[in-house]
Amino acid sequence: MTEETWGVNYRALRDLFHISKERADAIKYEVGVQMIEIYNEQVRDLLVSDGSNRRYPSSYTCCAFVKL
Repeated sequence: MTEETWGVNYRALRDLFHISKERADAIKYEVGVQMIEIYNEQVRDLLVSDGSNRRYPSSYTCCAFVKL
């Protein structure tokens, strides 16, 4: 895989880490990533490492937090 064939996730993460590195002397960043699949009104966490295939109820909501 080359940088030219990267999708939006790879590009966004590259930019995010580049910016956080540039600003490391002024701001401390804490980065977390979640990949989910939404299919048939079910939300499934794709990064579960324990093999549990975690699913969320259809009323699942998520919020973004910025810690300064």
